[in-house]
Amino acid sequence: MRALCVGECMVELRAIDDSTMRVGYAGDTYNTAVYLRRAADHLNVDIDVGYRTGLGTAGSSTEMRAAWARE
Repeated sequence: MRALCVGECMVELRAIDDSTMRVGYAGDTYNTAVYLRRAADHLNVDIDVGYRTGLGTAGSSTEMRAAWARE
């Protein structure tokens, strides 16, 4: 089984203290893909979850792709 979520992912910046921000990723389509993958793992369901969006070539796009792969 396969599922493809299509949309945009937002970069989320959260303050840790006065000089440090934590980078995260969020958005309705991205969150759907992440939680679908997690639910499938929890239920032992074999499903290939993909995420389709447009990204550039800047370092932040590379970091975003790496974070997605970890999820």
